[in-house]
Amino acid sequence: AKKPRPKPSDPAGPWVTSSLPVVTDAMSEHPNRDVLGEVFADDRFARSLSANLSEWGGGWANAVATPGAGDLNFLGAVHGGFIYAVADIALSVASNSWGRICVAVSIDVHYLAPAVLGDRLAVSAHEQSRGRNIATYALKVRSDHKLLATATDVRSEEHTSELQSH
Repeated sequence: AKKPRPKPSDPAGPWVTSSLPVVTDAMSEHPNRDVLGEVFADDRFARSLSANLSEWGGGWANAVATPGAGDLNFLGAVHGGFIYAVADIALSVASNSWGRICVAVSIDVHYLAPAVLGDRLAVSAHEQSRGRNIATYALKVRSDHKLLATATDVRSEEHTSELQSH
């Protein structure tokens, strides 16, 4: 019998700070799980932001990051570009978690509250729908259980290309 797929944990809960993917659902049986994990762990941009992929599975991903002094804007708050970048890292993993190359078409971000130096950002990205060529995702960015931003994302999937490690 097929096991029910567990729901991903809330990233605003206990922090998982591993820089490697954590196996948490039916994706552990995916034949390319290890290859995808290597691809996601090799994200140089995520490393440059000190962003960590805390967990992921088919159609979802959670990431965490703590902004530093160089990530503040001239008002002293965390720059929206940093928040967007960490969000896009989670969205990239969620959308590519099926093993096919998937790229952003558009993203609509709503900044609801400022993040400040020392805040630990928790990002969750979840697939809302996936068709033959287009998928949509919902995203939340939190810090200390405060909702900082939400976003909706549209991605295009390339059915002829599979993700591979370098």
